[in-house]
Amino acid sequence: MQQPQGLSASADTSLWLPCQSLLPMEWIHTLQEQLENGPNTQLARLQQENSILSDAFCQIRSQMESKQNAEVARLQEWCGKLMNELSEKSEVLQQEEQLRKSWKMKVAALERQMQQLQEKLGKKKKKEPGPGSKRTTGATEGYPGPTGQRENEEV
Repeated sequence: MQQPQGLSASADTSLWLPCQSLLPMEWIHTLQEQLENGPNTQLARLQQENSILSDAFCQIRSQMESKQNAEVARLQEWCGKLMNELSEKSEVLQQEEQLRKSWKMKVAALERQMQQLQEKLGKKKKKEPGPGSKRTTGATEGYPGPTGQRENEEV
């Protein structure tokens, strides 16, 4: 391969290799276009890459937002179910507590009634002897008195 005239041996060979088939004047013109358009071409290429990367970033961000929104919706639904369950269980517990208090009050009332009835029965027993029993004087019924006999026994 022969190097075009006007280029030193240390010049970048990537610039002249593709243009070997061109005539020297055409080659100079192409080289001039590359030098003039090189920064513009590089800028255009970088802008295109930037656009591609920006689009990819926006797409990925959109996908992630969609996934996050779906997850948030799922968690809100789950939270709503838990709140309903908590509300129902709280209501049941409150009803059970009211029922327990009601039963406790009824038990206390029945215990008072029972005690009042027992007191009435106790007073009644003291006032009247039971049927078929004889009145005793002194000692308790069925226990031996001073004579050794039981007081309610007939001699």
